[in-house]
Amino acid sequence: MLVKFRTTELAKCYQDERLRTKTWGEKVARLFIRRVEALQASATTKDLRQNAALKFHALHGPMVGQFAIWVDATWRIVLRFEDAAQTVVIIEEVNKHYGGTST
Repeated sequence: MLVKFRTTELAKCYQDERLRTKTWGEKVARLFIRRVEALQASATTKDLRQNAALKFHALHGPMVGQFAIWVDATWRIVLRFEDAAQTVVIIEEVNKHYGGTST
């Protein structure tokens, strides 16, 4: 999949280790990179579903049309697909699952 970022801040966090560590802490920063790499290595949503560590799932309520993958038990990456074939994914935000800060 082709991975894009909704904001320049998210793109900068992906590119800059120091910034992502400052933003989310060392553990989440490291796992964020792994999750983006997993998205890039996936060809289809079936690949995402088969990777149990991602816990890929559709969101509900006001977030219908978006999906999430786990970074860890607290943090998640919210994403949406840009195209009907679901080959271009846009990372919308990284947030704490039950509230808290987001980027």
